[in-house]
Amino acid sequence: MAVSIQKQFSTVETIQLLLKHREVLFGVISASDDVHGNAISEMAFFRLVAEYQHSFSRDVRNEIALVFDVNNLLQAKIINDRKHTDNTTKLWFNSSVMEIFRLCKISLFRPMTQTTLKASMTPLWSVLKEIESQQISVTPGTEDYQDWLGEINHRITELLGNIKANISKLQQAGDIFQKEEKSTSITVTQQMYQEAAKLYRREVEPLRVFLSKSTRYEQGDGIYLTLESFAKLFSRFGDTESQSIINSFQIQYLELFEPIKKVSDNISVYLRKTKNAIFEHNAIQSAFEIIRNAYKTTLSHNKRNKYINYRELRELGASKSLTSIGRISPCKLDKSPSYLDTVFNELAHRNSSQLTNSEERYLFEESVNSTTSKKIRHTLKLNAWISDLAWPINQDYIKFAYDKLSGEWKEFSIPDLLEISSKLHTSPDYSVKLTSECNVIEDEKHRYEYRVRLLTSNEKR
Repeated sequence: MAVSIQKQFSTVETIQLLLKHREVLFGVISASDDVHGNAISEMAFFRLVAEYQHSFSRDVRNEIALVFDVNNLLQAKIINDRKHTDNTTKLWFNSSVMEIFRLCKISLFRPMTQTTLKASMTPLWSVLKEIESQQISVTPGTEDYQDWLGEINHRITELLGNIKANISKLQQAGDIFQKEEKSTSITVTQQMYQEAAKLYRREVEPLRVFLSKSTRYEQGDGIYLTLESFAKLFSRFGDTESQSIINSFQIQYLELFEPIKKVSDNISVYLRKTKNAIFEHNAIQSAFEIIRNAYKTTLSHNKRNKYINYRELRELGASKSLTSIGRISPCKLDKSPSYLDTVFNELAHRNSSQLTNSEERYLFEESVNSTTSKKIRHTLKLNAWISDLAWPINQDYIKFAYDKLSGEWKEFSIPDLLEISSKLHTSPDYSVKLTSECNVIEDEKHRYEYRVRLLTSNEKR
């Protein structure tokens, strides 16, 4: 084919025709991905072209033969090299051109494995180390500064685009696994399980880990922490524009975590369900074979026998025999009165926290001692007072509560202010504003030093 064809196209014309007949390049990419490289044997390439062009008219076949001629692809820089290795002639395709065709078909996106992800981080780690060792310029506006700034922006955006494309591919793959989950064929189920396990191990889990905020590798930090390091550097350099760009990249990478986590969870559930289904099927199949063999063995001795010999079914039993358990001797569990008091007090406290009326009886009230009962009643009364009071806005509510309660309640004490503060902090009706002013409340027994807090009303929507 290559000897008889003389006409050659320019690079632009060749790419246009390759896009027109892109199915051939799709096959080339799939074949090269199977061997983890950009190379394909020349015979495999000729076979792909021949299989593609046989269904077209004569004129179209001639056009296909012209554009896919090896010499034409070499001069158009579509093929980088043609070499004879290991008794096979191989063609090395231009990776930049291949990336264009990967964009045309989502299933051909290059998988982002752990090795690929770490390799994509290497240039960023390298620039950080050079900055830390002061090997490159850190003065904004200089030529050297603009060079490495453009390089890291290029690497970050390229990686971001590749990850987005791979997440879209993985989402489609996850949907396919979910649809095939109820397949009736055990052979199909096992094949799908193996493919899903491989996809999860090679692409999904490494990408989920990569996009996590706290990820660190032996060679350096994960993408989020690396971007955070660049943002801090730009802040130190006074380059606010670059810092803003890096911060926007951080947000975009963070937004990709939830989609990949969802894919990871879905495939993980599929793997677990499918694995159990395969185990169940294998167990049923194995039991069926044992019973059928036992049936055949029984009939081979006596065709009039109606029952299967029990000895032939021993394989269906437990793999390990269980030893008999002797009778457990009776024992008596004694609990001291102090232990029971603690139990009833705790139960009473928990039940009282659910009451809204301070006069209402609470569970186990008869079982607790008088001291505990007084404390519980006091807490219920205090909580009711807090809920019923119209609290002043933008005033020191702790001082307000002390002034009001110290004159009304004989049983009031300064520690009650802590309960009031805790209750108001969790109230949906108010928000607490902390000020820098300090205050002290004291009596003969207690002294309470605190920072003044003001209440603001939460408007009900």
